[in-house]
Amino acid sequence: MNGVDYNLIVIIVLLTVVILFIQLLLETRRRPREPKTITRTLLKCTACGETIETNYEPGDFIGLIKGQCKKCNSPLKVTAIYDVEIPEK
Repeated sequence: MNGVDYNLIVIIVLLTVVILFIQLLLETRRRPREPKTITRTLLKCTACGETIETNYEPGDFIGLIKGQCKKCNSPLKVTAIYDVEIPEK
């Protein structure tokens, strides 16, 4: 048949399909990277409502009185603790 070996072509196609299938399986099994985050604490003045965002420190909790407002010298209360994603460069 014009010197074409169809068995060889079928084997090559099957090997290609198997290799592509294995590559697909390996890529889907990889875990996506966890985004890097930093924990932040939101402080709010109990009198004037001024808000300040600071880095989280061990021992911070919602409702904690932490420092004084720079505007009116009233106490600052922790109102939120949350993670902020650090953008990858």
